[in-house]
Amino acid sequence: MLRKVLRWARRIAIGLVALVTLAVLAVVILMHTAWGREQIRGRIEAALRDEFPGGAHIGALEGTVFGELVLKDVELDGIDHRPLATIKTLRIDLAILPLLGQTARIDHLIAEDVLIDARPQPPRPPPTSPSSWDVALEHVEVHRATVTIGEIALGDLEIVGSATLDAGAPITAAGAITGTWRRDRDHAVPITASGWLRYDDALALPLVTGSLGARPKQLAFTGANLDVARGTGTVAIMAPAEAIAALVPGIPFSDDVMVLADAEVIAGQTQIALFGAIGAARIQGTLRGAAGRGAGVVTIASSDLGRLTGGRIGGNGLAIAALAIDAPTIAAAAVHGAVSASGAIDGMPAGHALIAFDADARGARALAVASGDGALRTVATAALTRDGDRIAIDRADVVASARDLAAATAGRAAVGGAVDGAVVIRGPLLP
Repeated sequence: MLRKVLRWARRIAIGLVALVTLAVLAVVILMHTAWGREQIRGRIEAALRDEFPGGAHIGALEGTVFGELVLKDVELDGIDHRPLATIKTLRIDLAILPLLGQTARIDHLIAEDVLIDARPQPPRPPPTSPSSWDVALEHVEVHRATVTIGEIALGDLEIVGSATLDAGAPITAAGAITGTWRRDRDHAVPITASGWLRYDDALALPLVTGSLGARPKQLAFTGANLDVARGTGTVAIMAPAEAIAALVPGIPFSDDVMVLADAEVIAGQTQIALFGAIGAARIQGTLRGAAGRGAGVVTIASSDLGRLTGGRIGGNGLAIAALAIDAPTIAAAAVHGAVSASGAIDGMPAGHALIAFDADARGARALAVASGDGALRTVATAALTRDGDRIAIDRADVVASARDLAAATAGRAAVGGAVDGAVVIRGPLLP
């Protein structure tokens, strides 16, 4: 979304250079006559169409080039000739003297009641020649803006900032934004963000901070040295349990979440170092991959499984997962891995387990080996298939034995001795 908005910002700013040229060529007398304003309005529309070939329209032009110029009912159309952006009122205060050096310095630009529809567009015809103008937006304000990107709707946006668009150089901008993210028809989540960016062929965010939600249900994030095209940089997220419950209803977490991720490119592969905590549980991992393929190791240690699982399971544990992902496309994604876990669940004996699995969009296969107190041994294999939302167990075989039944059941068994057993399971699992 931000990349599209930046492209439009560059095109709008370059289009506004038309105002600059006209400010020099159009005499002040023209600006004070209805005929003169109409002539200049038409020329501005023609210049904007160079940047928006689908069409550009201005309802009315007011003010003076030696003060504040006001454009009413501005419409910028996409290649499909439907509005990409509409601006009810656009106020521009343009400095005249810098025009002599091909610099458009806009002391303030204020856009009110803005609607942006960031829908996909056909390829845009290449420009005939690059602009040789430098554009400085000293102070920018946007009031009551709405941005729609597919199913994502951002509303009540208020933006303040500044930007430079020098010929042959990247866009640089700094600013702050507040508004709401409409998650669905009944839920609007407050959002804030501030920072500065650089955009050329790719978007870079040297620093950005922001939040989702309102206190105390507020998720906060910070990013540093983010290169969107390469997927590198550092991100920190702090989410109280109340924020997670508000943003993602149904998640069982009852504790705060903190995550720090750092990504860099090494030998052509992206490597991610992950550190975090979910309440008392500590998470650490390393992931590495490129071109739809990756591998990694993640460790989760918890001294209180009750807090980690919302009271569903009590006890403590340690799990180490090694994963390999092959995902040339989402539909063809496959995950292979192994999980080693140990610990003690309340009311159950301490134990260890090793699980190996192989899964894709069509189903999964798994092998589990577990051991515990009382010489408990369990081996299980399972094959599952997926058809739409339905998941079925093709076959699951479980073989278990215990040499000391009382110890293996933490004293729950009314009798002692040894036991051996096997079971085969088939049938629907979900829904």
